[in-house]
Amino acid sequence: MNFFPNFANINECLEWVKRKDLALAKMELICQLLNHPEKKQKTIHIAGTNGKGSTVAFLTSIFQNSGLQVGTFTSPHLDDWNERIKVNGISITNHEFFLISQQIMSELEGKVQPTIFEFLTAVALYYFAEIKPVDLVIYEVGVGGKYDATNVISPLVCGITNIDYDHLNYLGNTLTDIAQKKAGIIKKDIPCFTTETKPQILSLLQKISQEKQSKLCKISPAKKFIFDSSQLITNFCLTAKKHTFNLKTKMLGQHQIKNASLAVNMVLYLQKYFPQITQSSIEKGIKEAFWPSRMELISQEPLIFLDGAHNLGGIKSLIQTLKTFFPAKKPIFLISIMKDKQVDKILNTLKKIACQIIFTEIPETRRQEISKLKHNNTAKFHKITDYSKAFFSFYSLLDNQKIGIICGSLHFTALIKREFLMNLNEKLNNFSLSNHQPV
Repeated sequence: MNFFPNFANINECLEWVKRKDLALAKMELICQLLNHPEKKQKTIHIAGTNGKGSTVAFLTSIFQNSGLQVGTFTSPHLDDWNERIKVNGISITNHEFFLISQQIMSELEGKVQPTIFEFLTAVALYYFAEIKPVDLVIYEVGVGGKYDATNVISPLVCGITNIDYDHLNYLGNTLTDIAQKKAGIIKKDIPCFTTETKPQILSLLQKISQEKQSKLCKISPAKKFIFDSSQLITNFCLTAKKHTFNLKTKMLGQHQIKNASLAVNMVLYLQKYFPQITQSSIEKGIKEAFWPSRMELISQEPLIFLDGAHNLGGIKSLIQTLKTFFPAKKPIFLISIMKDKQVDKILNTLKKIACQIIFTEIPETRRQEISKLKHNNTAKFHKITDYSKAFFSFYSLLDNQKIGIICGSLHFTALIKREFLMNLNEKLNNFSLSNHQPV
């Protein structure tokens, strides 16, 4: 093993250290010990603050409808760790995961100790290289980009959805700091597509692209759309590479039109590698794409959606969606978020549109505790520590003039869906909603 080069002197060694991103060096060593699985697969890399998972969903659906075998590595998971590693939507099995884990640990033992995310990334890389080779693998960045474990790949193309405030403890407190980290996935001779629109961020992305000798492709999403409220489908036209696509998506929100536009433009670039991609497979792929907890319809009567908006940018997109697509409905929010988010700004933003807000906790160490929340109970804002009681209080407020939104941490939306919404009628009967006092 020769991970470190042979140096002629200490100065040469220190210069190498200065140039090297040592936060990524451990992952590079892991790849070397595993015989470089990252070099045995064609990949796409997706970064950004919000919209990464949805963009992966659009891309995956298009590739599958084109007859391709496509792998995905995404995070976080909603219910099981297996969800992070999939082939054509089917998760890695426990048996496969355990076998790969044993192989990896035998190679790494005594040489390097990976973090959990580094280990999961290694499992994904090995799985797609050695166990389930596919036509293409889409890797979603975990946090940031530059120092993320997934940044060992050399993709055919990369995409940056948008850049906003999130993970401030890791990425920095300014948009410039955050953008520099996320732009770390940009590599020489590999084009980068983005739907980011903020001038100062675009300027920075352009500068980094030029330094890396990469082409930055700025995407203009479709601006006109028609919302079919009876089917909850958005219709829009997109012109890209002299093609006009008549697109439909059940993933609601103008931000999803941006994510779909990003996916389509990236796919058109990839046609030279995968000529089986057609206009028909693109249109069908956008129509069939689905990503859980992104304005996911749970109930028609009363109207309830799950949405994983967990940072300020996501909350603003959620509010825009409600104003645009459901202007006559009064929103009631059930929310739980992590303490490292901009909690006060998120709640103050929601209060501007909410009919009612119920804030609760989930059993997560990173949760925002109600006892430490600055906001007091009011006629419109309620704190209920027990998430079961919070859910049924939320449900009791709904009628045909309201729209219920369960939002915040993806762990929270998954928990509520799993524990209450899968068998809602049974749970309501057990809880005796008729005897329950609303907040």
